[in-house]
Amino acid sequence: MPTILLVGAAAGSVHALSAAVPASHTVRLEATGRAALMAAAEGPSPALLILDAGSPADLSVAELLSLLAAVPATAQIPVCRVSLMTDGVAPPQLEWLTAPSAATADLGAGILRVHASRMGRAHEA
Repeated sequence: MPTILLVGAAAGSVHALSAAVPASHTVRLEATGRAALMAAAEGPSPALLILDAGSPADLSVAELLSLLAAVPATAQIPVCRVSLMTDGVAPPQLEWLTAPSAATADLGAGILRVHASRMGRAHEA
């Protein structure tokens, strides 16, 4: 089963996003960039690495991408950053930091769409 690696220090945001991952994928949560690097290198490589916009605090995004690219086992992992809806008005945003395949881009967009839908219903209640 393919794995989605979610990285974020804000546990509530990451857990809410993990609930939007399709059942066909396993979710692995990490709080820091260094922990994400270790998890990605342990293999098998995740199908997608999603960073919460405010994370990782221990590494810059550029450092994380550079360290991933330096290791053949992690160099091809697609990486995106999400800015989750926090005010109930602004929709979540997805930014690709590496070039995804069409299937991976669809997967990322689908996760964000499901998350936004669930958050919209939560704010309506």
